[in-house]
Amino acid sequence: MCRSITYTSTPAQNTTFSVCIGSDPSIGIAEHAAEQLLSLFSNPVTDLLSIRVPDVRAHHLSIMDASGRIVVQQHAAKTTDVHQLVPDTYLMVMVGKDGSIMGRTLFVKD
Repeated sequence: MCRSITYTSTPAQNTTFSVCIGSDPSIGIAEHAAEQLLSLFSNPVTDLLSIRVPDVRAHHLSIMDASGRIVVQQHAAKTTDVHQLVPDTYLMVMVGKDGSIMGRTLFVKD
């Protein structure tokens, strides 16, 4: 289901865009399912973050800050030391050997 919406910021400026709600299997469904494969604990974390990803094809992981800057990048492992990160919310992305995103999830550094 799609709707056309017009946003007016000033009388001379109108912006029209479409908003679609529904399930289209061609848009991110496989990646969304992969997100559930990556789990982190303890969350929030202080020093050592434990990572569980059941797929052995995991190659490396990246941790990004709120601005999207990669602050940690390392080979896939069952733990990662995050003591050097400032307290904030971060995104971890696990990448497979074929370059595909195997999972991503947020965590909080205390």
